[in-house]
Amino acid sequence: IIVTFAMIIILGMIFVLSINQMEQRFTEDCEKQNFQGIKEYWDLDINCSQIENLKNIKYVNETRMGEIK
Repeated sequence: IIVTFAMIIILGMIFVLSINQMEQRFTEDCEKQNFQGIKEYWDLDINCSQIENLKNIKYVNETRMGEIK
């Protein structure tokens, strides 16, 4: 029982670390004004600064409108 408990804790830590790395990569993308990252991270609810956020929303809206047309 103790072994399985330890395994669960380790898996949880790995999961948290991987999410943390993805968040860092996303932030870097925003700093480079590289909005390609939006497509990759669309499912994750991660925000950059307010201004970057507005740019991202504008970009996503434009690409989505293009898809609808």
